Amino acid sequence: VISMTDAIYRRTRIQKLMGEYNIEFEFIDAIDGHRLKKDDLNVFHHNQEMLLSPGEYGCLLSHISVWKRICVDGIEKALILEDDVHLSPGLKSMLDEFRVETELIEIYKLETMGAVVTLDKKPMQVIKGYAFHKAHTNHGGTAAYIINLNTAKYLFSQHRALRRAIDTELFDPERRTILPIVINQCVPSPCIQDMFLPTGNRDVGLKSMIAGQREDKLIFGFRNKNATVFIIKKLFRPFYLWFVNRQLSFQGKMRLKIEYG
Repeated sequence: VISMTDAIYRRTRIQKLMGEYNIEFEFIDAIDGHRLKKDDLNVFHHNQEMLLSPGEYGCLLSHISVWKRICVDGIEKALILEDDVHLSPGLKSMLDEFRVETELIEIYKLETMGAVVTLDKKPMQVIKGYAFHKAHTNHGGTAAYIINLNTAKYLFSQHRALRRAIDTELFDPERRTILPIVINQCVPSPCIQDMFLPTGNRDVGLKSMIAGQREDKLIFGFRNKNATVFIIKKLFRPFYLWFVNRQLSFQGKMRLKIEYG
């Protein structure tokens, strides 16, 4: 579990949660991007071109440190979590029977942001009601994913070339700067970050540290939400999805909203 050393509430909460689900874990101290010096960013080949916020730099370097730890210790597979994640009660039983292909380079994404994603219709494995489908479009967030040792070695070997936010590099096939990696999306997803829960279900102690500092805000700017446009899109979305799914079905794919459960 990636967590700041001084995030007492977050650590206490996730420790209690992991205990309730009987999941063994250890904390990996997160890197505080606000304390980084300019020279610390020389680890990246393209640091002069990068537009990441301090929080995004810290998050990126924290995940890189986890990949390095997996490589150094020779860990065959690892579940990587961030400390603001919520877990479904079904996660433990699924993990107990989860199989990972040790020779392949791929990521098993257990988290959802509530996004609609293009997936292979046929799952690569189904465990306790959770199906893993190969994903073909972006689905951000790095609060919960599983990698094997080979994948960790590949990611760590590429870390100097990274230039985007961590979830863009891992899960956005159009904007990542490293070679494509197979992403297997869990449906439904047993993990979700606090900020993506309905407002009434959120934990006030888990406010996102980087949500308002995203690189994407600098690149694409802030979008003003037009209420009329939002309502029209909501009304027509089911028809749009039906049409797109009909077209994708001939390719053995589908568009699906990834629910938490």
